[in-house]
Amino acid sequence: MNTRTISLLFVLLLISTARAADLDRVAREAPATGALVTMLAGAQSATLGIQPGDIITHYDNQPIDSPESLVKKVNANKNKPVNVTFLRDGRTLVANAKPGRLGLHLRAIEKGKPLQLRPPATDVVFDFSSLKDAPRETWLAFYINNKKVGYEFHRLSLKGDELTHEIEVAFDGEGGRDPVAIVTTARLRDRGLPLLLRSRHITADGEFLIERVDAKLKLTLRQPGKPDETRETTLPEAANSDYLVAGITGFLPLKPGACVHYDMLNISDGTMMNAAGMAVKAEEEIDHAGKNVKAWRIETWSLGHIARTTWLDTDGRELKNVYGGGYESRRATKEEALKDVPEKLKPRLLAK
Repeated sequence: MNTRTISLLFVLLLISTARAADLDRVAREAPATGALVTMLAGAQSATLGIQPGDIITHYDNQPIDSPESLVKKVNANKNKPVNVTFLRDGRTLVANAKPGRLGLHLRAIEKGKPLQLRPPATDVVFDFSSLKDAPRETWLAFYINNKKVGYEFHRLSLKGDELTHEIEVAFDGEGGRDPVAIVTTARLRDRGLPLLLRSRHITADGEFLIERVDAKLKLTLRQPGKPDETRETTLPEAANSDYLVAGITGFLPLKPGACVHYDMLNISDGTMMNAAGMAVKAEEEIDHAGKNVKAWRIETWSLGHIARTTWLDTDGRELKNVYGGGYESRRATKEEALKDVPEKLKPRLLAK
């Protein structure tokens, strides 16, 4: 991550967080047919003026009825600037776009047909009292297409009203990464998710720090031998780390239908993925280590998609996570998780 990257992230965060709450409302109301903007993702998105919750209805004065039709028209436009027409709060607005990618994450939306971006929220109370006695540590073996390629290590601890989640992960193969550690601290609340306070994303090359300062989000990039790069923007109270949410899944009340909402702040790069939720779906039997065991299925939603499915044992401990694309992690002992892991990927940041 370099200076240019963190500058771009600052711009994206500033725009993306401004309208997070509108996504659910627009999806429910479905006021037009087109491509619903759910997230800004680089390219021209920082300068177009288009925001999450807007519905793109025309590109170069041609109607758009789905994200696919928009992509097709964008790809066909090789060299001319065009108008992009979109709907916001009942108003029709126009942005001027250059040829090339717009840098938007989109969902198809049809007028009059409500779109569910996440299950309905319920009143959720987390119980972290068991952490007063000792931290909870978990090892998982990481798989891609059923081939073991690495590991995850989680540690969750409680001191006073501050909860700290630590994770170290490394894996080989496509999209692989050297050991990366994320340390996130949050303050407990009577209801709902803990309030995100700070998070450090640590690699051998430096760290990316996110801190809540009042209602501001402070982002700092630290690299050896270089001055710190810092930016600030607003931070919604609902913003939370996807790593922290994953780490406390086992403390969600295990009642079918229980669901907590949040705006997902990706601590790896600072991007915001709005309209996220974690919901308890059902108790069922799954195969774990060659045995049929009872497990609770938990779904984590983001922007209308299931981003992660987690199965917990009856004590609320992770058995398995499925992320899509063939990515999966399964509970293991430390020895099992680290077996056959190349030396360069061995834990060296947190999990000694």
